[in-house]
Amino acid sequence: MKYLKYNKQLLTGACLALIIFSSSCKKFEDVGSPPTQLTADKIYTDSTSIMAASLNLYANSNINGSSGLIFSANEYGSISADDAFYPGNNVDFTTNQLVGSGNAANSLYYDVYSMMLNDNTILQGLSHTTAISKGLINQLTGEAKFWRAYMYFYLVNYFGDVPLVLNTDALTNAGLPRTPKAQVYQQIIQDLLDAKSLLTDNYPSGGNVRLNKEAVSAFLARVYLFEATPNYSAAESEATNVLNSGLYSLDALPNVFIKTSTETIWQVESDYISYTGVTNTGSAFLPVGNSARYVLYQSLSNTFEANDQRKINWTQPITYNGISYNYPYKYKLKNTSQNGNEYSVMLRLGEVYLNRAEARANQNNISGAQDDLNMIRNRAGLTNTTASDKASLLTAIEHERWVELFTENSDRWFTLKRTGTIGSILPVTKSPDIPNYKWNDYQELYPIPVTELQANPNLKQNPGY
Repeated sequence: MKYLKYNKQLLTGACLALIIFSSSCKKFEDVGSPPTQLTADKIYTDSTSIMAASLNLYANSNINGSSGLIFSANEYGSISADDAFYPGNNVDFTTNQLVGSGNAANSLYYDVYSMMLNDNTILQGLSHTTAISKGLINQLTGEAKFWRAYMYFYLVNYFGDVPLVLNTDALTNAGLPRTPKAQVYQQIIQDLLDAKSLLTDNYPSGGNVRLNKEAVSAFLARVYLFEATPNYSAAESEATNVLNSGLYSLDALPNVFIKTSTETIWQVESDYISYTGVTNTGSAFLPVGNSARYVLYQSLSNTFEANDQRKINWTQPITYNGISYNYPYKYKLKNTSQNGNEYSVMLRLGEVYLNRAEARANQNNISGAQDDLNMIRNRAGLTNTTASDKASLLTAIEHERWVELFTENSDRWFTLKRTGTIGSILPVTKSPDIPNYKWNDYQELYPIPVTELQANPNLKQNPGY
């Protein structure tokens, strides 16, 4: 059973973190020389080990390959929705025809739960340790609480109801049933509120590569829109906290995805093979010479308004089998012989404006929603919105989310599901590029890995698989 392996992975992961961060730990905090050995009884009595285990959450989220949470969120969500697809391989996520007995999302499920157990172990250890200062305990606890909320947000949006694991008892956890999504969201929000109370405005290291209070507020603004009954007032309040902080500003389009962008609220340092500053997403999406990898759906390419500078700056033309496409060009480095200047952007100001616009529109604050929407449109070189009532504004905001946040963090995939429009939209937007495309409502969720169902009789498969 996968859960039974996770406790053993904590020490391995902590050791890995020491290796991964051996050249970059100084960016986070000077924690001295790493110990030669880590043991379960030592890991929370030694400041270096505590820091290594905590930083390992960042490292494991961005590992090379298809199972890292960050890469998966950018790729799987993009091709499950109508952002981008690999024209030479129209299967699985692209056609939404996942097979329950085996698909790439299985590794995502396993790896996120492996991170979850590490995270719960960190939280347990931090609640008892006396080896570090109260301030550092608060910071690391806040980060760990955020990470748990972040991981569960993606699990419930990919898989629906999932086991809610909040402790380190592997035997008990291995037999947990699926927890209703609404209850998981309650835990997500509680963890984020706890994190917000523990973190400060200051980043604990340079480059916005770890978490501060504003990052929590930015994520809360998103999460409140996803509740079964969205909390629009709270979403607006949290977004306003970020926008009024004075820490961020909308950047010029060519600069949004470089590591020094003024728009970035949280980014994770990228490692592609042996090069830092080159993202796994850029490596996967960008073409190999003139050979296309991922390309935008024609529906997305055609929905950009005339003179939209995002199409110019964030996409590039390419021809595949005689057909003209655009490919995603937000991350511009595929691989280099030296370090690059791109990190994986997790939260940025553009989304915060759109989240607040949606929250305001749903509260009939028409002028406020227009102002937020126009901030994004004007930055893209477009005129102010003509939408002037709640219904037209919500339609305009959903359009703007698509052309602003395509291929980012599964935003389009999740948005179509939470707004209940996925079944009517995907057959229209995907069919021109995917012959004989068919949609079934059960495809909103990925299947639970069959090996988990076999190991845990209390788990039930999602309908349709």
